[in-house]
Amino acid sequence: MAELIYSIEEVFSISEKSFLKENQYYNIPEYQRGYKWSADNVKTLLVDILKFQNQNIVNGKVNDKFYCVQNITLCSHTEVGKQYYNVVDGQQRLTTLIIILSYLEEDAIVKGKLKYSIRDETDEFIKE
Repeated sequence: MAELIYSIEEVFSISEKSFLKENQYYNIPEYQRGYKWSADNVKTLLVDILKFQNQNIVNGKVNDKFYCVQNITLCSHTEVGKQYYNVVDGQQRLTTLIIILSYLEEDAIVKGKLKYSIRDETDEFIKE
């Protein structure tokens, strides 16, 4: 059985401990709405992470607690030799994490890990 909790690195990178395996990716299927998070939504997430980080330091030491975003629900899909995961729930969080990591110049671990199957403009934006 797969683990239920993965670090951000394990969600996106390819390694023995990570969720994705070689040539796998997360797919936003046609039935999903487009990316809708506003700057305020992203700011709320970042402020929440910062508050957690600040509360996680006690007497100059970092506790072993970790920050969790809500679940991301996936459905495995295989098509013509390709295996990927359709994102059933969590598209906004997953896309936002990729944007944040790219902004922080951690784009190497997220490159090619998310595809928008019907929204060409969004897919191109994520690739860039």
